Amino acid sequence: MKRMKHHACLIGAAILWLGCVRAMGQGSFVHVDAVDHVIISRGSPTVYYDIDMDQNGTVDFAFEAGSSFRIFSTVGNRSVAIPKGGNDLGSFSIPLGTGFEIGPSLAPNLYWIESQEYSPTDWIGQTLHFADTSGTHGYWQPNMKAYLGVEFQIDGSEHYGWIGVETWWLTGVNGGTITDWAYNTVPGEMIFAGQVPEPSIWALLIAGGAFLWWKIRRGPSWTD
Repeated sequence: MKRMKHHACLIGAAILWLGCVRAMGQGSFVHVDAVDHVIISRGSPTVYYDIDMDQNGTVDFAFEAGSSFRIFSTVGNRSVAIPKGGNDLGSFSIPLGTGFEIGPSLAPNLYWIESQEYSPTDWIGQTLHFADTSGTHGYWQPNMKAYLGVEFQIDGSEHYGWIGVETWWLTGVNGGTITDWAYNTVPGEMIFAGQVPEPSIWALLIAGGAFLWWKIRRGPSWTD
């Protein structure tokens, strides 16, 4: 019985130690797995969907589906895109794959681009795609699952995150499905596209304690 308890204690201690190591090695992330929201339009009417990244009551980004499918911010926040070039003031949003590093420094030829106010009721943002009878144009192609890289402010400091988007495949339809989003709670620290929080230290401690309690209550499984 003593040997059984000794081994159970060692196993429990190992679980608690592993929990501590994992907790110290991970960053602090918030993941919002909201109900999938579909935002689509065949050009009219224009529909919108607001994103409050940190759930503080302020709209950080808005999606618009109308003559195109785009994301914009009226409060100075930015997303990963590339300029359209020429006399076109807009920019093209870039779909990011799982594991892409989103932070102050980006891969070559990608930029943090801010929305521009075109009129009091119209903002020039980052275009995901625009569809017509000939097909869909832009880097976000039909039937694509990827991530938007975003930078937004919390108490005057930059935070980095991602927004999950699935685009539709219907000809002439602008829009897609907003699936979820996440951000790093540490100002200025990067996040990988698709990254979500690992189990917290408290969850691991509770799991380890429950295992140890169950092992002792179960009784001896081997003899001295």
